[in-house]
Amino acid sequence: MEDIEGLKERILSKKNQHDKNEFQAGVGLSRSWDPEDAGEEVIVSALENLSKKPKFVLLFSTIHYAKERKGMKRFVNAAYDSLPEGTPLIGGTVAGFINNYGCFTRGATALAVYYPNMDVAIGIGRNTKRAPHLAAKQCAEMILKNQKQKYPTNFLLNIIAGPTKPIFFGFGSHWVVKHSIMAKIGPKFLELSVKYRQKGQGLEDDIIKYLADYMKDYIIIGASSGDNNELITNYQFVDKHVEKFSLVAMGLNTDLKIDFSHTDGLYPTGIKFKVTKTAQGSRIVKELDGKPAARTFFERIGIPMDSLNDRILRTTFFLPVCFRTNDGYMCPNAIGCVLKDYLAFNYSIKGTEIELFTTSGKDLIKAVSDAIESLKITKPKVGIIVSCLARLETLGVNIYKVRDLLLRYFNSVPFLLVYSAGENIKFPNKEPHHFNETFNILVATNEN
Repeated sequence: MEDIEGLKERILSKKNQHDKNEFQAGVGLSRSWDPEDAGEEVIVSALENLSKKPKFVLLFSTIHYAKERKGMKRFVNAAYDSLPEGTPLIGGTVAGFINNYGCFTRGATALAVYYPNMDVAIGIGRNTKRAPHLAAKQCAEMILKNQKQKYPTNFLLNIIAGPTKPIFFGFGSHWVVKHSIMAKIGPKFLELSVKYRQKGQGLEDDIIKYLADYMKDYIIIGASSGDNNELITNYQFVDKHVEKFSLVAMGLNTDLKIDFSHTDGLYPTGIKFKVTKTAQGSRIVKELDGKPAARTFFERIGIPMDSLNDRILRTTFFLPVCFRTNDGYMCPNAIGCVLKDYLAFNYSIKGTEIELFTTSGKDLIKAVSDAIESLKITKPKVGIIVSCLARLETLGVNIYKVRDLLLRYFNSVPFLLVYSAGENIKFPNKEPHHFNETFNILVATNEN
């Protein structure tokens, strides 16, 4: 493997040796436990197949590097210092990833892209849980101010700080709170945790809505940063900086042809509930069918309330409730927290009816196949895929079947799938949406 300086020199010395419309991309990987070694290795391997300075880099890692002293900062700094100066970079922590090399739940990966007909601008918005509107506005304004509109297509890649375990003042940090006081003041406690400690729901549905309002003509795909499904902490990367409680995004203006699809592989159980009382912008459901929501829900599905504990996510991630939006999307929403009689969700419930959905490993894999088959681009030059960390846990070793399907479609073309704590998309002429437990694939090509 070349050293960093040699690699940079090679990239910068070949400015005129390629067709002006050439598209170049590379995927990097590191399994090193050392943050600095991992940062350098993942970038050097991503740039091996590029002869030009990349127009942008996406960088992701698992949470493991945070265990080292200043480990995440050391990782990102080493990665950015290994890039040609001024290369735009965004990314964050994820539960795992799939790329051309394999399937991983520990390590780091990067995607580097060069294409001449592309203008790139980066934005950041901070305090996403305290002030989601201001974070989205700050991020969008940065991109729109610096984005040159030369080409017909705009799309936005974003990483939003994902949900984390809430802190209930006087009761500690829990996913399940059974104290009777929570039947009355639980929603207010959760709201205070989100606003003042930035612990709790990610508010990604608000953020993506505001982003779409500011960036109306952008295709959008993004992920909620997460950890190893403990949902304790997560990080976002922008250039050489490590952020928390932030939105980082990259706007691309280009003449590339873009295609993308969305599937989930979930199917209805027929178990339905009327949502009769809510709080916190319908992120908390107080009553289902006119009765206390938590007791009604768990009794109906046969799980004793007494058995609930802080491992609840390992159960409810696999039993999402779904609601249908006005534009026809079925939105899976996992229960994140139980506050005595109430159910708390990561994003807002829309409408007055929800239905319990379920799935199987076979259906999750078929959803990947369906998503690929619906793509109109048959010869992509790169692929960016966002999927839910619950799917990674559900499939286990069968995640390699997902990679097999991706390899059949991409062959040797670079692609990167990240498993996140939430997914967001906006299709052309559609409303923006935030989801749990879905599969979203975006591909691009410069060929007719």
